[in-house]
Amino acid sequence: MRRLAQLPREFVEEYLSRPRIGLNIKIRLESLYSMTKRGWKHKLLETLIEVHKNFDIRTLSPEQLCDIVIKTRNLVGDMNGPAYVKFCKDISPVFNFRSAIDWLHRKKRIHVIFSGLRYCPYCNADTVYALNINGRSIRSDIDHFFPQSKYPFLAISLYNWIPGCTRCNRSLKRDRDIDPNNMGMPYRDDVHKGVHFDVIVNRVEGFWGYKDPDVYAVKALKESRSCLSDRAAA
Repeated sequence: MRRLAQLPREFVEEYLSRPRIGLNIKIRLESLYSMTKRGWKHKLLETLIEVHKNFDIRTLSPEQLCDIVIKTRNLVGDMNGPAYVKFCKDISPVFNFRSAIDWLHRKKRIHVIFSGLRYCPYCNADTVYALNINGRSIRSDIDHFFPQSKYPFLAISLYNWIPGCTRCNRSLKRDRDIDPNNMGMPYRDDVHKGVHFDVIVNRVEGFWGYKDPDVYAVKALKESRSCLSDRAAA
């Protein structure tokens, strides 16, 4: 996985220039907060209100996104529990992703997200693109790195949108939860270029389709050689 280029400042500022949306987020968060008295929900809403007040949750940096995810995981504990599932359902209308996508499609803004990116940052194999043909925009998927189903309050955060191929977004990653401590964030981290992965064959006989772990192993080697990850350009 390769690190993606930061978005242009003027693009981020234009995204922020819709003050009504920012105000609506503030009002809705405070309304939900007023209905809670204690526990993880109270603390999480308090955190979100404070973050949105100081930074605007729509344009949080990659580092801030990771911090919120870690705090959420620590506060909630059971991310699949019925209480958190209901919380996500209640809060999701506040962060309208469809509205954000509609804004992106106007004036070809969506091309900025894909600008300079040739290959999917997840697999570094399939191409990603944004084309405008006869006034119609054609593009690859935009994935929520931290999934909407688990973190609906990050659904319209710019740096939570990762341009990716359809195969990675819909078949492999889907809505799997991401732990920032164990996986790099494309706008923040990069795999070291000196590391590549090789399949080490211990014996050839019966290799294909053979599941004995003694037959082969996958190892990370610190040699300098070209690999798929070098194909992604940010």
